[in-house]
Amino acid sequence: MSVTIQDILTLPALTGARLLTNTSGANRVVTSISVLEYASPTPVQAEITDAIHFEGNELIITSFANIANDVEAQCSNIKRFAQVGEVGLVLYYVGILMPKVDERLVQLADELGFVIILMPENDASLAYANVISDVMQAIFLDQMNNPVFAVEMLSEIAKMPAYQHNLATVLKMIAERLHASCALLDGNRQLIQSATWPRNRHVDWQKLPSSGVYRQAVRADQPLGEFELVILAENQDLDVYARSQAAAALQISLNLWGHDSGELNQRELLAAIVADEPIRVRRLAEYYHVDISTMHHMWVIPQFFTDDYAKTRRELDQLSQPFAEIALMERYEGMLVIIPKNVFGYFDIRFDFS
Repeated sequence: MSVTIQDILTLPALTGARLLTNTSGANRVVTSISVLEYASPTPVQAEITDAIHFEGNELIITSFANIANDVEAQCSNIKRFAQVGEVGLVLYYVGILMPKVDERLVQLADELGFVIILMPENDASLAYANVISDVMQAIFLDQMNNPVFAVEMLSEIAKMPAYQHNLATVLKMIAERLHASCALLDGNRQLIQSATWPRNRHVDWQKLPSSGVYRQAVRADQPLGEFELVILAENQDLDVYARSQAAAALQISLNLWGHDSGELNQRELLAAIVADEPIRVRRLAEYYHVDISTMHHMWVIPQFFTDDYAKTRRELDQLSQPFAEIALMERYEGMLVIIPKNVFGYFDIRFDFS
């Protein structure tokens, strides 16, 4: 089982709340909740959003306080939330901060499969903390009572935007679920991808502590072969069932997406290139069938933001064709990094986004 929007609407803290969008969204699963009070989408917001690495199926609490009368900005925020896989938002203080919910907001949310829950209007006594507490308790109890999560987790990932269908997303969701850092190693115990808990923690996977480390074999279909899942769960005992579910989720994801050498699964390779980790670069390049010998230059677009990432990728690919074929193009910490093939020497390329 999982906590759905319908379940959340029955919680005490949401008494009197209404689902404004169509009822099909009532079956969407919620895995976490957070507060986001963004204004109009800016390059800074885009950078923050990229850095947060949303896991998807997160419910957002907001009052649109800074854009209470700007429907276009509200719509832009909803588009942004939907693009990163968020499930919906809980809207506070309508009639106090925000005069009303414009119908355009509801129509857009329905088109995107995004949920809007309206808290009781004209009620200044409402508190974000009450909803956060009730929702997180419901999620915690559900996880305790239903330890099987591998298939369900991958089912939820499949509903996310296509660029999140990769090992990085799976590992981040496992780390979130277990409250532990985890890493995937190849047959030679070289790091393929990792995720930490909390997210801002740094882990040296070559120098792990003597306790709290769990290792689990992950066997994917040929020709991928065998991998190892390493879980760092300090200050807690992680039972074998939870570890086996994490390994099962990775095994299924490797079989689903590990054979895909396309653009969607190469963010790990870019991170290794930027971090100047030659051994990991070589391993990942072999894994994704990328010829790193063709890579000599890197083009960087700072403060990269777009409402339609897939469309922008296609346009950039067309713009670059007269100069060079693109070997790798991915977002990285608020930037767009483009690595062309077989480009030698220096020349100036200007992309006009006006």
